[in-house]
Amino acid sequence: MSGSETRQRQKMLTIRLTENEHRMLRERADMIGLSLGGYARKMAIGKPGPRSKRQPVAPRDELRRLKGELGRIGNNINQIAYCLNTGEKPVPNELETAIAELAEINGLIRHAMGFRDEHRPGAGESDPLDGGKGGSDGD
Repeated sequence: MSGSETRQRQKMLTIRLTENEHRMLRERADMIGLSLGGYARKMAIGKPGPRSKRQPVAPRDELRRLKGELGRIGNNINQIAYCLNTGEKPVPNELETAIAELAEINGLIRHAMGFRDEHRPGAGESDPLDGGKGGSDGD
């Protein structure tokens, strides 16, 4: 049987909201890490449900800043690749600096996603930032 055939919640409730009401509910759901449906269920019956989608709580301003940083680092890596493809040597330490910046951004994103800084996923644990491969960093 498929998941939809065994689904316990078969009734759907539809409500109409203004743009402002929807934004307010979305913000409140985001603040506590629930989907909009999970948040509505929690407010209506006191529980979000056993498999309610929990979302990482990350400030949007921080994510915007990190996205800008990734764009800047990507541009630096493109410049390094251009130098290498034309036979030029990149500025010394440029590649090492870009790699260090990427590692820093990865740490900030992991923090925003709720991972503890001191913990790296071990064998069998999945990290969404490494494609879900889990394991080590090649050590």
